[in-house]
Amino acid sequence: MDALSRRRLLQGAVASAAIRAAPLRAWPAPEGGRVVVAREPSRAKAVAACLEALEFRACEGRDVALKANFNSDDASEG
Repeated sequence: MDALSRRRLLQGAVASAAIRAAPLRAWPAPEGGRVVVAREPSRAKAVAACLEALEFRACEGRDVALKANFNSDDASEG
């Protein structure tokens, strides 16, 4: 059995108290949300086409990571 240090116990207690004190909230879906589907042989081109269709400009000039959801049984590209 692993011993629990006083510091870890206090960290857990504070975290638990903070979670219980804050009410759980859900954000409503945005009104008029848009969905874009792109059919491109290249996943990179498909993502670029979706961003262009959505007129997404919030990250222009910045390096960002984007997690796209590909529903396919195809093997991943590299």
